Amino acid sequence: MRIRAGYDIAFNCFQDVPMVLMLTVHPSRQGDLLTDHAIRVSPNVALRDYKDGFGNVCTRLVAPVGQINFRNEFIIEDSGLPDEVAPHAEQIPLDRLPDELWRNLGDDGVRKAAYRGG
Repeated sequence: MRIRAGYDIAFNCFQDVPMVLMLTVHPSRQGDLLTDHAIRVSPNVALRDYKDGFGNVCTRLVAPVGQINFRNEFIIEDSGLPDEVAPHAEQIPLDRLPDELWRNLGDDGVRKAAYRGG
């Protein structure tokens, strides 16, 4: 089946705001896109992509003061079948997760750069 998807997101920023967007179709599904998939941003700002530890495309930018808009519209092919599930997977309450896990969340390099001021 063909699915038309997209978004129109706006933020009003009172100062420059670093952002990480996760608005891109996963690379494993790129071959299923039937139309162009591109984040359109207004006003025009520099966008830089990187992949996180799960293979998701993350888009970095600094939003300027004022309104910033992100738009996209695309068509993707999909079987319509449900995603695979792991019926025996356990969901652990946050307060029971080990402390070591929290050190590994996020991008340590981003945290260090932010702490150093760039």
